[in-house]
This record gives sequence, structure tokens and C-alpha cells, in this order.
Amino acid sequence: MILNLSTLHISFEVVFVFWITLHAETNGDEIPQEGAKKPTFFGMNNINDLFNLENLIDEFSGPRLCRVPGVTDMMARYNETAKKALNIPDSLSKKPFVAIESVYNAGRRTVTELVAHALGGVYSTNPPKIMQGFSSAFDGMFIRRKYYALSKYASSNLVKEARLLHPVVMEKYYYDQAVFIIAKTFIDTNLPP
Repeated sequence: MILNLSTLHISFEVVFVFWITLHAETNGDEIPQEGAKKPTFFGMNNINDLFNLENLIDEFSGPRLCRVPGVTDMMARYNETAKKALNIPDSLSKKPFVAIESVYNAGRRTVTELVAHALGGVYSTNPPKIMQGFSSAFDGMFIRRKYYALSKYASSNLVKEARLLHPVVMEKYYYDQAVFIIAKTFIDTNLPP
């Protein structure tokens, strides 16, 4: 199948776009004190902790999670991706990376595969194959969210390696997980703007 991008017309309905602002304007009275953070329902003081690799590795290596069945194997798989990415110099020429995001799963996958084919690149998804199989093993939202967050970093490591040879087109890269976490973290009445 040959795909001609100039004749391909794909219509996507944008369901939502979000923008996270880290520093909103305040009158000074609304700035919380450092020690006064309110924990969320999944036990973390800040959703940014899910988007911090060092915090994720510390959590999975810590006494609370390291004994959970599957965590050791999952961390070994993640470390394998990290070692591959570590050996790639940033100065090397890289092919394009395209992320396709949409809440419409079937259309998103189709578009991602078509774009990958059109670019002569590789199709990738999240979690990557090396990290798959753990979501059903991890009961509870707390550890499952951390697993998906760590999977994003594993994907990033694999993309870094694959981009040396081919364009990489990926679905469900980052915003998919970020939107899910934000929607589940905040009560309807205090959802960020």
C-alpha cells in the first residue's frame, strides 16, 4: 500500500485540549505553605511526582513497592531500556518523532499506523512491548499509575534508540496518561483551568 499524504484527508474532532500552568496569578494570599500540601487520594502530595523519573525509581525501589510481585522484573526491563538510551550520544543525527494523541482509540491507532507507513518509519505504542503485561498484575490505582508513568520513560528511551535509523510515530505518548491522572486526581469542583 502506498500512501500519498497530499491526497489523504483525515478529520479529527478535537475533544479537549488542556494546558497546565504551574504558576497561576495570585494575590499572594493563596500561595500554600511548603509543608501544607494536601495529599491526593492516591497518596502523593503532587501529581508532578508521577512525571519525575527520580521519584518513580525511588518509589519502586523503596520498601513499600519493591516487594510487590512483578516490580523487580518491571524495573529490570526499564533499566534495560535506560542502558540502551544512555549509550546514544546526543550529537548523532536523528529521524523525526511524531506523537499522535486523541481520545478516539480506533482512529488514533489507524492514523498512527498510516503516518508511520507514509514516513517509512516505525509504529510504536505505550506501554512499549518490553513493559507490557504488568498493568493487570498490579492491583490498585496507586501502583498502576506509577507503572504507566514509568512506561512513558521506557518508551522515551526506546524512541531515542529507534530514531537513529527510522522516523518513529507513537500513539498514547504522554498526554493520554497526564489527562487521565489529572481527571482522576481533582474533584469536579476544583479541576484546574
